[in-house]
Amino acid sequence: MKISIIGTGYVGTVTGTCLAELGHQIIFVGRDTKKLDLIHSGKSPMYEPGLDQLLEKNLPRISTTMVLPDAIRKTELTFVCVGTPSNDDGSINLDQIRDVSHTIGKSLASDDEYHTIIVKSTVLPGTSETLVIPILEKESGKNAFVDFGFSSNPEFLKKGTAIEDFFHNHPNEKPEKMKISVIIPAYNEERALKPVVEEYSPYVNEIIIVDDGSNDSTYEIAKTLQNDRIHVFRHEKNQGKVAALRKGVEHATGDIVIFTDADCTYPARYIPEFVDKIEHGVDLVLGSRQISRENIPLFNRLGNFIFSSLAAYISGKTIADSQTGFRAFRKEMFEKFDVEAKSLEFETKMTVRAAKLGYKIVEIPIEYRARRGTSKLHPIRDGLKMFFGLLAIAWNETSPLGKMIMFPSFIFILIGIGFGSVALYERLTVYYLEHEYYPLIAVFSILLALQLMSIGLIVDFLTKKLDRIEEKLT
Repeated sequence: MKISIIGTGYVGTVTGTCLAELGHQIIFVGRDTKKLDLIHSGKSPMYEPGLDQLLEKNLPRISTTMVLPDAIRKTELTFVCVGTPSNDDGSINLDQIRDVSHTIGKSLASDDEYHTIIVKSTVLPGTSETLVIPILEKESGKNAFVDFGFSSNPEFLKKGTAIEDFFHNHPNEKPEKMKISVIIPAYNEERALKPVVEEYSPYVNEIIIVDDGSNDSTYEIAKTLQNDRIHVFRHEKNQGKVAALRKGVEHATGDIVIFTDADCTYPARYIPEFVDKIEHGVDLVLGSRQISRENIPLFNRLGNFIFSSLAAYISGKTIADSQTGFRAFRKEMFEKFDVEAKSLEFETKMTVRAAKLGYKIVEIPIEYRARRGTSKLHPIRDGLKMFFGLLAIAWNETSPLGKMIMFPSFIFILIGIGFGSVALYERLTVYYLEHEYYPLIAVFSILLALQLMSIGLIVDFLTKKLDRIEEKLT
């Protein structure tokens, strides 16, 4: 059957793609060229597990257009999946439903074939009878259920299981539990690896150990633990923690991926809570080291506070522990969260990227135990990497509007540094200020730069949040 889908939001994209999987020819109709281009290239305009793969698989049966009348003429069945956001007073905004109904009605007037309209947008009972059908009949000059078919089938798709719900929507059928994979990167962790694996094994379906070129007996110990649920991979040379994590994700077969360390610091008992958050729509769960913080060295605690504060400022979201290595997410999300990094700055950059893109992040307070073995953290070197990495994320992941607002701030910072340097030079060399107003200009310029930067970050944060909200509404 040839079917047109009006609306390229969450409901429309999932419905159209799943119908294509069933063998139907689908025409997506929308007004957003970016979304249509993404669908045309085999990529979903929003995140839903498995949707990209399903879309790419069925591309031969999928086309896109911005011309609704053409889509009506070329198809036999039309699903209306446009957005129905809330008004300020809490009522449903039916403007898109009303506009689409007028256009469909005019198209039906010149369509000699029997065409069926199905409203899948979320509307109150009675909307079809009092709004949609009267408009369709008036514009087409035809009678509903006689000259054209009509049905109302509003649907609430559960984020994360929409595809599964579409194909297996049985009220009495219990959904399958999501498979959990834990990734354990290990470099010279012969003292702690076996206890970590034994502790995590009851909580997960799969454990992937990646030995990152250890020069002790870590790899040999890992091999003794290997079975049908525990898989071991090895880098012949040390490539860094990030490379080990990526290899683990590449080989993971679970729906949910959990990162942890091979040093016994992160208790496995929090995994059920992590999984529950993911199953209820959270995109990234962080194990925030709030209990037994005395096991974190003082210098590291100071660095964690500084970089978490900086991460919160950049992302616009309160983050208590951006550096934690204990985190969980759906495997499909890793491509969106992955960042350019080679060392321990990876976790902080990953957290900020997820926050700046508007994804839902939840922190769960966890106990942090004393480490077994030697820490791989180099405070100065890794601290500098984190700092410059956060600056890169702050700029690269900022929307064009945010960048436009922030750009003048760099000019004012240079002006402030310039005037401040001259004032400092005068004070140190001739012991008095020849230009008394230079310090004032320096301070004013830097404060103005900070204000512009803050406004740019706020605008960017709101833009990304609105993008995520739009995905959920449509």
